[in-house]
This record gives sequence, C-alpha cells and structure tokens, in this order.
Amino acid sequence: PNKDAYDKCDFMNAKAMASKSPYVFSTSKAGTYYFSCTYAGHCQNGQKLMLQVTAAPTKNIVQLAQGSGDLSLVVAALSAGNLVGALQSKGPFTVFAPSNAAFAKLPQSKATLQSLLEPKNKDELIEILKYHVVAGAAVYSKDLKATQSVKTLQGQNVVVKKSSDGVTINGNSKVIAAD
Repeated sequence: PNKDAYDKCDFMNAKAMASKSPYVFSTSKAGTYYFSCTYAGHCQNGQKLMLQVTAAPTKNIVQLAQGSGDLSLVVAALSAGNLVGALQSKGPFTVFAPSNAAFAKLPQSKATLQSLLEPKNKDELIEILKYHVVAGAAVYSKDLKATQSVKTLQGQNVVVKKSSDGVTINGNSKVIAAD
C-alpha cells in the first residue's frame, strides 16, 4: 500500500506479498516499503512495518577520504605507499584513518611523516598503513560489541571498545567520525 493506505490499514489496492509467515523481503531498490498483517484487525493493533531502504554508497573508501580535508595527510600517505588502488578495489574495508589533527599531536610528526613519504621508506610506510586497515569485514559502529578484537592487514589485532563515551581503538585513540 501507499503511506496513506498504510496509516489507515486500508489494503483494498495492496499487492499481495505473502500468504504465510515468516515472509522474507529482499530488494536492492531504494525506496519506502509498507507491510502489515491483514488478519483480523492485526494492522489496527500495530502489526505493521514501514521499511526504508537506502541506496548503497557509490563512493569507495579512498574517495570518501579524498573528500575530507581533515584526512589529507592519510590520503598523501596512501598515495606514497601505492595503496590507493588496493583500497579502491572491492571491499569491504575499514580504515582507522588518523585525522590531520591526530598526526599533529605526534612528537615531531611533520618530520616523521615527511620521512615516511620518501620513496626509500615506502616499506615502513606500507606496514604502518596496513596496521590501520581491516579487510574482509566492515566494522560498522552500529554492529560493535562492547569490546572486540579485529585483525589488521598488517597481521596485528586492535581492540575496539564501544561505550557511552564513544568508540576507542586500543584504549587511547578516539573515533571521531564513523561509518
């Protein structure tokens, strides 16, 4: 039904979707879908559901980072390490990307970063960047447990903690923007 019919529990023009329960609905088309139970007043008693499906993101993780001025140092590092192509491929990937402000807090960060961006230090840079990437499983904030360990591309585990104060990585790096 449309929104008005859904609100009124009027299913005269509705398309029959299922004849038994449970019904599994699957779509890749963005839109709003309305469902309800038409049996003996169930709709009027609240047995109805409005499902909003959003389109899948069209940008990959590198494009998202490139669109944020606060991640320009990470983008420069990814380019210097020739990892842009890898992160533009089919994921999913989770990148724990340090912001420019986080880089600035590191001791001698400008000199260290400039040194890592030099071609002779590419292998070290790649190892550091791989420590900040989880591949094969997206780590969405809504799906986090209170504490969980995830393996990075570098092979080490990082501890992700979710609390009322937010999300932290290894107890000392606060996630400032997620998903």
